[in-house]
Amino acid sequence: EHIAKCVYANEVSFNVVRSPYWHEMVKSINEAHKGYKSPGYEKICTTLLDKQRKYVEISMQPIRDSWAKT
Repeated sequence: EHIAKCVYANEVSFNVVRSPYWHEMVKSINEAHKGYKSPGYEKICTTLLDKQRKYVEISMQPIRDSWAKT
């Protein structure tokens, strides 16, 4: 019920629970060590966002490279 309460209180779209990333997140939390603390606001907005942006850019590079050929 705590997860549902968080979803409702923060007006998160119900569709998020259909996302494979949602299930990946829940699994990761489930497997985390006892006492795990979620990343704070600052880390989510800076370090982790930057890391994900870089991952997306690297993942998209082959697609961008193909544009030059067409």
